[in-house]
Formats: sequence, C-alpha cells, structure tokens
Amino acid sequence: MRVIHQFDSALKDGRRRCVDSNYIARHGCPVDRRDLKFVLTDPPGQAFYLRDEETGHLWSPTALPIRDETATYVARHGWGYSRFEHTSHGIAAELLEYVPLADPLKISRLKLRNLSSRTRRLSVTAYVEWVLGASRGAAAPSVAMRIDPESGAMLANNPWNPTYARRTAFADLAGRQTSWTGDRREFIGRNGALAWPAALANGASFTGRVGAGLDPCGALQTTVEIAPNGVAEIVLFLGDAQDAAATQLLIARYRQADLDAVLMEVREFWDEIVGAVQVKTPDRSMDIMLNGWLAYQTLACRVWARSGFLPGQWRLWLSGPVAGLHGTRHGPSIDNPRTSPQGREPPVCRGRCSTLVVSTHGPGRAHAHIGRPRLARLRRRALCERHRRYVALLPEVIQ
Repeated sequence: MRVIHQFDSALKDGRRRCVDSNYIARHGCPVDRRDLKFVLTDPPGQAFYLRDEETGHLWSPTALPIRDETATYVARHGWGYSRFEHTSHGIAAELLEYVPLADPLKISRLKLRNLSSRTRRLSVTAYVEWVLGASRGAAAPSVAMRIDPESGAMLANNPWNPTYARRTAFADLAGRQTSWTGDRREFIGRNGALAWPAALANGASFTGRVGAGLDPCGALQTTVEIAPNGVAEIVLFLGDAQDAAATQLLIARYRQADLDAVLMEVREFWDEIVGAVQVKTPDRSMDIMLNGWLAYQTLACRVWARSGFLPGQWRLWLSGPVAGLHGTRHGPSIDNPRTSPQGREPPVCRGRCSTLVVSTHGPGRAHAHIGRPRLARLRRRALCERHRRYVALLPEVIQ
C-alpha cells in the first residue's frame, strides 16, 4: 500500500538540521540560514543504491528513488532519529539516520543482512546533490569539489558565496569508498533520472571526476561481500565545517567514534527535553501526539530548524508555541514567527513588555507568538492596552 500523505520528521540538535520523510532522507542544512542549503531539498537530494554485482539487479533501501510497487517499505521516526526498513532480492536493509548533538553532520548507518543461501557481492552507492547556497540553480555553477588527500572524503565548497566561501561540505563512507564522481551527468546520464542512474544500470566504474564547472553531486561507492546470514554495515558521514581543516578533524573523530553511544546521547537528550508532561485521554492517537511528539516537532522543526513547510496552517502556528510553554522540561524560550499566515508581521508590543499574543484572522484562523515569560507569570504581568485584549482570548483558544 502506498502512503498517500508524506510525513516529514526533522532531526535537529539546536544548530543544524536534516529532514527525513516516510519515503527518503530529504535534505539537510548545516546552519540555520535559508541562504545556505546543504543538499537538494525537493525532489530529494540524497539516496542510497544497492546493486548485485552478479545479477545486475539495482534497487534502493528506501521507497525513493527506486520503488518496487509490490514490496513493503517501513519508515519509523523517533525523537532525534529515523529508521527505514526494506527487504528485497534476498537482502534485508535497515537505514538509521540521526544528527549528533555537538557536531555539524548527519550519520547514516546502512545495515545489510544476507537472507539467501549464497555469498552476495553488492556495491553500495551513496549519492547527494550539493546546493551550498540559497538554491541549486543559482549556486551549482560555482560549486567546486575535490577529494581530500588525507581522508579520501569528497569535499565541496562554493567560493563565490561571499558569506560562506570557506565553509566546506563533505561526504564520506568512513574511508571505505573505492570509487567516486562529482559529475551528476556522469551518474544519471543525459536526460536521466535518479530512479535509474545510467552509471549504475550499466555497471560502469566511476571516473573519479571532480572539480569546478560540473553539474555538482557527490557519488561514493564501495563493495561488500556478505556471507549467508551475514551482516555488513556501511556508514555515511554527511556534513560541513567552517573550513577544510575543521572538516578533516571532524571526519577523523567520527571514524573512531562509538556511533551507538552517539545515538544514545541523542535519544537521552530528547527524552529529557520533551518527556516532562504525560497526558492520558480516551483517544490513544491524541496521547501519542501530546506525549512528546508535538513538543518535539515544534522545537526540532519549527523553532530550531525553522523548517515549517506550510506556514499558512494556522493550527501549527498556535499549537506549536503552546506546546513549547507546557510540553518541555526546561521551558525553552521560543523565537517569534516572522510573519502571520497572510504574510504580514504579527502584532507586537513596542513597549517593554514581552508577552504571548494570540490574534484571530477570521473564523478558524489564528496564529501565536511567544516572548520570554511563561504563561503563569504572564497573567500576573502588567500588559500594554494593545495586548490586554489578545491575552483575554487565550483560555478560549487553549480549550
């Protein structure tokens, strides 16, 4: 069964983000700036490919870019991580993705289990489409790629970006890459598509072409042999740092890191943040939403990552900030939304008070923005005349 509505989950540690959907890992941003996207957002700009080197069969462990309509794809989203599962061609694939708390990279761990009775020889290809600017169309001509001589990772930067010229993105298969290309045309072929890349369909080796003036991408490939009932794990590090030297240090550190401990740290962080309030109602689906998920998506997506795709949905503008006040253990300060659903600036007090403001825009439409005080203190605070009437609406809206 195909899932009709796409669900997106933001993986966020407070300074950098990526977004996974129920189909595929979609995109990432190294810093909270709209003018520096990391890889292509929509259509998805990251993918994994599996190819049986004996039979030539080609597939992907996620529902995109290569989808088998008769197969089952499972996507599980947790607080701070996403997991994708798919079994095909006698291989059970599990892709786990998460973002460490302290460093600007995403970790993708692809675990392959051989369910057949013979040894399998598979090529694993990780693919990303670099943006390194506000949009791919504008930034692509000036993106330059190279292979780091120390680590063997692929590095990319945009020297024509005046603000982030020194920032260096990287893709690395934990040092296991044996071939690569930075030319998207070589990878997908002329007039090709990610659903059937020419380089993989033909079984040709990558040329190792990198540099400037290409249609930029990052394709890294390695080969694994898996015995019957055996397991192999391929790790992709995808991130960026302030310059090439910092990138080398980051890659070296995570090649030696205990990745299970990194994941545990992420999960404990989110359990502490969003586990403060537990609600029990007659509706089980409501309990799931209220007990952590609403606060998690508010903080990870709308507040820290600023990745709300549909700002016109008034329910998100209202329910998210209220969850931030009541659904987190530490009661974090939440930034104000930039605009109202109509694209106008919301009513803001120009005096010294810092208040919660709920404004209505006709039946069934509202938005909210939050200042520093918690709601309990807010009701005891002297407010300006303009804000007094908005606060009076708050109990009705919450109920």
